[in-house]
Amino acid sequence: MKPTGLFIIMMLAGTVSTVMADLPYVQKDGWRETITASIQAGEQSKKSEPKPAQERSASTFGKKLYAGFPESGPIIMAARDWLRQDKLSLEMPSGAFAETTRKHIPWTAKTIEYVKKAGADTAEYEAELKALAVKIDAAGPATDWRELYLDLRLLRRRIIFAHPALNFDQILININPPTTYSHNGDQFLGRHSRAGKGLALLSNWKGEAARLEFILKGKMPTGAYRVPDLNYDADRVLFAFCNHSEPKKSLRRYFIYEAALDGSWLKQRTGTTRDLLKTWDDRETVLIEDNDPCYLPDDGIIFLSTRSQSFGRCHGSRYNPAWVLHRCNAEGEAI
Repeated sequence: MKPTGLFIIMMLAGTVSTVMADLPYVQKDGWRETITASIQAGEQSKKSEPKPAQERSASTFGKKLYAGFPESGPIIMAARDWLRQDKLSLEMPSGAFAETTRKHIPWTAKTIEYVKKAGADTAEYEAELKALAVKIDAAGPATDWRELYLDLRLLRRRIIFAHPALNFDQILININPPTTYSHNGDQFLGRHSRAGKGLALLSNWKGEAARLEFILKGKMPTGAYRVPDLNYDADRVLFAFCNHSEPKKSLRRYFIYEAALDGSWLKQRTGTTRDLLKTWDDRETVLIEDNDPCYLPDDGIIFLSTRSQSFGRCHGSRYNPAWVLHRCNAEGEAI
């Protein structure tokens, strides 16, 4: 993953200490091998120089693991979440994973049954689960249950992703921080927006090395993106955008934009020189903003707008315009 993937990882890295605890970091060729080598090094150091519990602090192990394998960030985060769900930590002794690992065998079998009923070919997964069950049944004192636990969890993840309902290659993501004021009216206002990285396509999302590509990189000024909507052929996208080139926050506002999903073209649909910014009865009470666009079956666009120039009645003197449904044609005209 590219810089944004790293940004997401760093946001989460501070919370990993409960499941990827105070281990020495021994980097190998892969994230799984790194975890195994680090656990082994930690066990050796405990035998030689055990630390008092009060001296143990939040480890940098998780952060180093993410930094060492940024392309595997999503699967590392998934593993972290599995550990938290099962109330386990990598620093626990191997045997602590035994009971939970055994419980995951029937759960994984039920997942296979569910996916198979939906029409997926599960023969490969059934064979893998059978082989893992044999390993678990034959486990002895030297067995590393943590490895078996991760093997079983990763298998179940692959089975879930084999469901026919997930048979698509890419996911459209809007990467934008939340607004500075959280409210079902204020969140639509440009004055409360925060700049984001914008629309991106996530590819290879089922694998261990997802790829993120920003479709409008270098084509938009700094600003905030909201509520993308794919057209019916999934080759175009509508979204609201607030240009942060305006230095005065109270004058920032959203308008409607449209782009090809491959980034080959970009067009502003409302708020252009063709838009007369016509209001109801020509009133000038609030700043005109357009938001939350959706494609209509007739190729038109429906969206929310403050063009009614009315106010939310329950806010007193606080600036909170009313949002009313409007529509326009495919070019953003005839509003």
